[in-house]
This record gives sequence, structure tokens and C-alpha cells, in this order.
Amino acid sequence: MQDTGTIAARLIPTLEPLQDIIASKPWRVVPSSFISTDPNLRALPLPMDWQWPSLAEILAAFEVHTLILQQPGFWQVEPFAFYAARQSSIPVCNIEPQNYPLDRAAIRFAETDGMLAEASEAAAIADYLSVNNVTPLRAWILIHPADTPTWETPAPLVRAGTQVAHEVHLVPGVPLLTQCSHLIKTGVPRFHRSNIFIWNNNLTTPTVTAAASLPFALTNFALPFSLTDQDTCACGERIVHRV
Repeated sequence: MQDTGTIAARLIPTLEPLQDIIASKPWRVVPSSFISTDPNLRALPLPMDWQWPSLAEILAAFEVHTLILQQPGFWQVEPFAFYAARQSSIPVCNIEPQNYPLDRAAIRFAETDGMLAEASEAAAIADYLSVNNVTPLRAWILIHPADTPTWETPAPLVRAGTQVAHEVHLVPGVPLLTQCSHLIKTGVPRFHRSNIFIWNNNLTTPTVTAAASLPFALTNFALPFSLTDQDTCACGERIVHRV
């Protein structure tokens, strides 16, 4: 595996020159780190029309009726999630992390059946629901930060036998690795490379160049993991998974 330091730290040279002008620009902003106390965290600008189409595909594939969005507010991904859910007319219940009693209430009284959460938070939520004898959620969407050591399905979700979809994000709201409807149904963390980026040809030491219209240049950015090519998916795209 590559040892290239945290993504937030390596984004500093790119993002630091933008910090003083972001407020005057017509951009959306997400953090460059998933951790609020990260000293390397900077504001990362995105176009105003930025969307999350891979989430819309997951919600449609799972046929979610009501979705709990349980992610830190400072991630600033709510607009992207709400727009994706709106495409399938799915109501969204926005709950702050660690407010598990409100999760229980939403499931019992609002017939909520889907959860979108960071993977480690999802494990804690699932444990809480199990201990409190709450009917298991039917579908989970897990967000894995790209520089976490593993992207596995948390054990409580494996035990529950629930549907699980996975995404790996460079920063909150910017997917690096996604799942189509075919991969979603497997419940296994196998992925397609996001077309937001142009990937180099070396999966052992992958780099990405931004293909989307971002407000900053991102060229041959080294990623802190290695992948291996597995097979061709039924959708026609190549399948990769983490080494």
C-alpha cells in the first residue's frame, strides 16, 4: 500500500491559496477532511451545480422509502443528498451523529428504512438498534474515507443480513469509488472507479486527475491505497477492489 500521508495534508498546497477568495466566489464548499479537529482541514470548493448521481442510483436500486442522513453537519453534503433523494421522491430525515434515540424514533414512527452514514458510525448505530430491539433497517449506504485502513462491511451489519452499499470518498461528497446497481446487490465492497476523475493505469499506485469542472487543478494526485482489477461487471465497467 502506498504511504503518501493523509489526503487533507496533501491537499493543503492546492487549497491554501483559495481560502481567502472562497467567500467571494459562487462555489459550494466541503471540508478537505472527514475529521473536524484535523489541523490540515481546509475548505474545498465545488461548483454550485455539484451533484451526487451515484447516491441517486443506490437509492433507486434499494427502493428506499425514507432515508436517514446521519453525517456530521460540517461535511456540508446535505444539499447533494437531498437532491439525489428527490429524484426518487424519497423523504430525508437529517439526524446528527450519535443521536441514536432519534434514529430509533424515526424507524418506529416514520417508517424509515434506509441509512446513510460513515462506516464506523454505522456500526455503532446498528449495535444500538440491535440492543434496543429495533426492527433492522432494510438498507444501509456506507461512506468510507479514502485514507481509512479498510472499507469492510461492519460486523453488526453482516450479522443483520441487511442490504449494504459502499462508496469511497476523496473528501465528503466527492466519490472516488462507486457501485452500480449490479455491485450494490452483492453487498460486497467492490467498486467502479468514479468518472469524476481520470485514473492512471497503475492500480498498485493509483493517481487521479480531475475530469470534472472543479474550481482548482488536481493532477496526478496520489491515492493512499492499492487496488486490483477483478472482472468486468454486468454494466460493462471494470470491477476493482482494495488489496
